[in-house]
Amino acid sequence: MLTYDREVLVRDVNSKDKSYRLYYEHDMYATQASEKGEPIFFAPCFTHSHLKIHNGIQCFSRVYYRGLVARIESLSERERVLSEATSALDVLLRAKLKGRRWAEKSLDSLERLPKKWKTGLRVQRRGETGPLALYFLGDPIRLPVPLKKQGFMIPRGFSLTVEHLMTAKAFKC
Repeated sequence: MLTYDREVLVRDVNSKDKSYRLYYEHDMYATQASEKGEPIFFAPCFTHSHLKIHNGIQCFSRVYYRGLVARIESLSERERVLSEATSALDVLLRAKLKGRRWAEKSLDSLERLPKKWKTGLRVQRRGETGPLALYFLGDPIRLPVPLKKQGFMIPRGFSLTVEHLMTAKAFKC
């Protein structure tokens, strides 16, 4: 992301919903198009797990691109947003990582992202209507200590700092 207005966007993600699978298997998050956040990172706050210990923020991911689609069921819309996300990732790969010895492992995982995103777009289109904001993410990074939520539903646009995410044991929403 070249511009941002939040460090870590936090959203409730139901552990029994397809959003959970979309996040873990396809490195994506889909929400209403009215979500205007341009974060550096995304942290899902899992809810409704049958084991209470799995509720809360367990991990976070880097946001590589945020795109809007008017109709996810449209093949041309999916191809367009995937092309934009892949181009944004390519710019990062060329500008910041290529030619650096320490970056070889990062390059391998980053080069696999577009394929995951493409599959995620196919999964997401089933049963969805209306405009969506799609966050194209990197692989999840586990927190050293899970972060528990104090409160009810997380309000739209809620965010944390990276420092709070990495050091706190709970957050209030």
